[in-house]
Amino acid sequence: MTEAGLEVLVHIGLDTVSLEGKPFTVHVAEGQKVAAGDLLVTADLDAIRAADRETSTVVVFTNAEAIKSVKLEQTGSLAAKTAVAKVEL
Repeated sequence: MTEAGLEVLVHIGLDTVSLEGKPFTVHVAEGQKVAAGDLLVTADLDAIRAADRETSTVVVFTNAEAIKSVKLEQTGSLAAKTAVAKVEL
């Protein structure tokens, strides 16, 4: 959750739960305060692909009732630290 109250869920890969976390290294603890640009997770995309899973990353805002607007800035394959949306609460 951001300081402004936006709840953000980042899901790396599709149908990866069955991989039991093996292609992921988590660099933060639950509840830890993070800032833009902080490394949260390292994902072995080759291992995910080798398991016949999709490597797309999905960003979800889970408290839609608090959101006034969302402007999608970028889609597709993007470099790290690229802003993908602007959210107004």
